[in-house]
Amino acid sequence: QVYDRAKELVISFPAIEIGDVLEIKWTTRGKHPEYRGRFFARYPFGDEKHPVWRDALSVRVPKGTTLKHAVFNPDRAPGNGLKPQRTENADGTTFHWTVNESHPPVKGDLMPSKEEWRPGVSFSTFKSWEEVAEWERKIRENCHECTPEMKSLVREVRKRNPTDEAVAREL
Repeated sequence: QVYDRAKELVISFPAIEIGDVLEIKWTTRGKHPEYRGRFFARYPFGDEKHPVWRDALSVRVPKGTTLKHAVFNPDRAPGNGLKPQRTENADGTTFHWTVNESHPPVKGDLMPSKEEWRPGVSFSTFKSWEEVAEWERKIRENCHECTPEMKSLVREVRKRNPTDEAVAREL
């Protein structure tokens, strides 16, 4: 099974007032062991409930690595339509996207889903969808195989429980 190792931090500001400004920065570093040196993600800009003055995304790739990227819902991005600024140095290339002054949609009965109205960027260092499929095949190759220990445990639990529901509950 593939697990999401993402971490989430929730920060509460109970005394925030109109006109206050919050600036939040976060960074992800390192390599996910299952990605085998590759990287992919999707980043939607803005927020569905609150206005955002500035939302920025930077992706840095090492020298010799190609980053493929595509904008989704570009017509919903105010300003430049999400054209990245590209900066190169000796270590690699940095791509930087910015959306300024995004507002949540006006509430209504027939509004599109948040995936349809929020602009964003999808990006990957995989060269093609075929390479993604090959990566997925290798990662999931034996994911449905039970270890002998797991098979033994299931047999023991089955002996004690008369129904599949009871087996599932105990497991």
